Amino acid sequence: MGRIPVTTPVYALRYLVEGEPLRNLRSYTEENAETIEAALIATGITPPDLDVYLADIATFNTMVTAGQFDDTGWVDLTSTGYTETSDPAPRLRRLGHVVFAQGGWTNAGMVANTTYVVSTIPDGQGLRPSGTVQFTPGMSSAGSTGKIAVAANGQISVSTSGTVAGYFRLDPGQWIRA
Repeated sequence: MGRIPVTTPVYALRYLVEGEPLRNLRSYTEENAETIEAALIATGITPPDLDVYLADIATFNTMVTAGQFDDTGWVDLTSTGYTETSDPAPRLRRLGHVVFAQGGWTNAGMVANTTYVVSTIPDGQGLRPSGTVQFTPGMSSAGSTGKIAVAANGQISVSTSGTVAGYFRLDPGQWIRA
């Protein structure tokens, strides 16, 4: 990965928020300390506040260097035979110790009051929770009370209720990694 191709700190932060790995912030702040300082002063942040902000940036850089914000990027999940939703398909992303989930599955092949293992999280990337996480998924049908469970062994299961929803989505699910 190269240097962040931006000219101001505001664009640098936007670039990072939109998915660029955070490790680039360290090199950006080191190479552009005077520009960052001038931008902060221009917005009304002056010493001693400026010293506090610069100290916070230094602390953040130390955390990035220590790997506390490692980013796996999006990891696509493989379905175990159930139809995946699109936009996006089921996927996970770990940023530091938090795993974010998106996507889901349609009800194709599912019947009421049944549990289905729809996918297994790949091992070795720190995406699996330390214990079973259960949450109410985004669903398409009013009256549906289904759930999604993510087990420590990586199995993701969908449980339908008496009214089977048209789809079951992971987002906005998240958990702390194992």
